[in-house]
Amino acid sequence: MSLDLARGTGVFLKRKPGTCFAASFENQAGDPAKASIPSLADIVEKIPLQAADTEPLELELAAFLGAARGEETAIVSGQEAREALDMALRITREIEEFADVVAQDS
Repeated sequence: MSLDLARGTGVFLKRKPGTCFAASFENQAGDPAKASIPSLADIVEKIPLQAADTEPLELELAAFLGAARGEETAIVSGQEAREALDMALRITREIEEFADVVAQDS
């Protein structure tokens, strides 16, 4: 994935269904001299991304409120939200611990 946050654009790259880079070599009966190397365009799909013109936090809050009111389906489950929060808190603790170690070494 490549994002340009200033422009609100990006590109998401994913492997095309049914493609396998290794298959190009395997289909050549083990002879590397006959192997064909597929181009990136042959195996990867580029999906352009465009951000909405609305403030991201406003969109997030609107989606949350819609789900809480039962007007929309939740984008993430409660379990996924708990896991994301747990990960964010663990990352924060790791950063704080690292900062403490660096400060002690200074």
